[in-house]
Amino acid sequence: MISCRRAAELISKELDTDLSFQQRVRLGFHTIVCSGCRRFRRQLKVIDVAVTEFFEISSDENSETSLSADSKQRLKAIVDSHLD
Repeated sequence: MISCRRAAELISKELDTDLSFQQRVRLGFHTIVCSGCRRFRRQLKVIDVAVTEFFEISSDENSETSLSADSKQRLKAIVDSHLD
């Protein structure tokens, strides 16, 4: 079984690229038995979604430099939905 350190590396890597079959299997098995790494994976995905959403809003030609109250609520809802 892979270590938590290696699992964390793979969890981070899978956000940017496709993992090999062997890496997916090893990471899948590890996250089945390791609640800490499952939590880390969920947290990283929430952060990734929030950052993506932020940059989509920021790149809008009509957006201001600060987030509107509506945008803040949407980001909060996205983060909250992924933490359940």
